[in-house]
Amino acid sequence: MSARDGTVAAARAGSRAVDTEAALRDRWWQPALYFVAKNTVKALFKVWLRTKVVGKPNVPMRGGLLVVSNHASYLDPPLIGVSMPRRVWFMARSTLFRNKAFGALIAGLGSFPVERAIDKVGEPGGGHGSGDIRAIRTVLAQLERGHPVLLFPEGARSPSGEMQPFQRGVAVLLKRSKCPVLPVAVSGVFEAWPRGKKPRLFPRRVVVRFGEAIPHDDLLKEGGEAAVKRLEDVIGGMLAEIERGR
Repeated sequence: MSARDGTVAAARAGSRAVDTEAALRDRWWQPALYFVAKNTVKALFKVWLRTKVVGKPNVPMRGGLLVVSNHASYLDPPLIGVSMPRRVWFMARSTLFRNKAFGALIAGLGSFPVERAIDKVGEPGGGHGSGDIRAIRTVLAQLERGHPVLLFPEGARSPSGEMQPFQRGVAVLLKRSKCPVLPVAVSGVFEAWPRGKKPRLFPRRVVVRFGEAIPHDDLLKEGGEAAVKRLEDVIGGMLAEIERGR
């Protein structure tokens, strides 16, 4: 590639860049949009999924909070969002925010941009690892603002409905977050909308269970990897209890 080509490529990449700080700023109308959307979706889920929410008093009502859940369906983020008594924030890939109008809309619904390593390959300063570091920094910024942030340590939706091993890389975020962690178990969503298939019209009841929030120092007392394993065991145990109670 010539120097001129490199300059043109850099300019084009810059024009596509997302202003993360601007996207994180809450516009006056976005909380109202979230309230309306939350109650609309909540009513829909109540009819379709016959949603049952357990442990809502366990949710801390102030300060930054990492909300950690199993992940079996596209339904998980909105389902946890409408079940939480607080406005919860979700990670979304930064490319979705390149259109300012659409970015403002999904930000109003609780999304915020994170740059993944795969999204940065081929851009100036990009490459493997750089996007992941930026993603962690963005999550930490939201937590410092006092927001709850939803995290799926499995990294992707389960292909079978069974909870997959948690990624050990989550330990880095747990160490640096300095806030309580709220374990959440969601059961029945895979039957409602399995990975790779269409939603089902008459699924079994979906249950969302909030566990007790774990203080940061308590969770990390034996190190990051032990903290990830503890969360995996806690959420796995909650899922087993839900199934026994059906």
